[in-house]
Amino acid sequence: MKRHETAVLRFAIDPDTSFTNNVAYYVDVITRVVCGEALRNLFAIESDEGLSFDARIGGSPLNVAVGLSRLRQESALFTGLLTDRLGARIHDVLAREGVDTGLLIRMPNPTTLSLVDVGEDGSPAYAFCG
Repeated sequence: MKRHETAVLRFAIDPDTSFTNNVAYYVDVITRVVCGEALRNLFAIESDEGLSFDARIGGSPLNVAVGLSRLRQESALFTGLLTDRLGARIHDVLAREGVDTGLLIRMPNPTTLSLVDVGEDGSPAYAFCG
């Protein structure tokens, strides 16, 4: 395809939901589309005062899309994104980072939380909620 041509991405959404079954989105051929999750990582921090958490937006695909954008490559994230406050914050970060948000599928569920415990050797252990 030539640079000025347009590709069409089509995907089906579960017909049992209230969303349309087919959504078409036009992406310039040079846009890198990254598919996968967007979530909130909660890193456990244990101290003498107790247990606290450091919340970070994450998910490997989200990080790749943001990284491409920071390298001045057009990128889009293709994922389900929830309509709660955490989902809105993720959307705002993606937009601020220059990631195309047109392929986000907004859904009325709670945002997935990833509880991350980093071991003494630095390796993470994950537990997912949502």
